[in-house]
Amino acid sequence: MEGRRFLDLPATTPTAPVRVYVDVAAAADDAGRAAAAVDALRRAGGPARGTVLVIVPTGSGWVDPAAVRAYENRLGGDVATVVVQYADRPSWLEYLLGGHAAERSAAATLTAVRAALPPDGPRLVLLGESLGAAAALPVARLADECVLAGRPGSADDPQDACTELANPDDPVVAWSPGLLLTDPVRFWQVSAALLIAQDVPPGHGHRYRF
Repeated sequence: MEGRRFLDLPATTPTAPVRVYVDVAAAADDAGRAAAAVDALRRAGGPARGTVLVIVPTGSGWVDPAAVRAYENRLGGDVATVVVQYADRPSWLEYLLGGHAAERSAAATLTAVRAALPPDGPRLVLLGESLGAAAALPVARLADECVLAGRPGSADDPQDACTELANPDDPVVAWSPGLLLTDPVRFWQVSAALLIAQDVPPGHGHRYRF
C-alpha cells in the first residue's frame, strides 16, 4: 500500500527510528485503530524516544517520505512516527464524501498517543499535510508542536500556534468555496490548477519540502 512505503525507508541515522502505520482496515472504528497504533508504538519502544511524531496523512493514507526523513535526520533517529489511515481515496474525494472521518481519526489517534506517553516526555509533534492539515487543526492543542503543510483554503484558520508551510503557487491553499462568490474567475482558475497541483517539482504547487 502506498501509504505504508515510509516503513521501508532506509534508516541512515545513528539510532534506528520507530515507525508505526495502521491501515484503515485494521479495526472497525477510529478508537480501535488508535488503540492498535498505541499498542504497536509501545511494543516498539516509542514512548522512550525523545520525540513522538503523529502524522495525519492525506485522504489516500499517503505519507510524505521527505517529512519522515527530515524529522529522523534532524533528531538523529530518536523519534517514533505514528500514522493511522482513515480513508483510501484521494483527498479531494474524501473532502467531498468523507464527512469528518479525517478529523475523527486525528482526534482519536492524538488523544490515545498523548495518554500513552509519560508526563515528563517525550515531546509530541503533530504534522498534517493537505487534508491531514485541516484534520489536525481541532486537536493541535494536544501537541507540544504542530506543523501544517498545504492546509486547504477551505479549512478553518489555526487557533493554536502552528508552523504553516504554504507554497505561494499551491492551488489547494488558495481554493475555497467562498471564492466562487467573491471572485468567480479566480475560483475557476484555481479549480483548474488543482488538477496539476502535484505535477510540479518539490517546493511548488502542492508538493512540499521539509
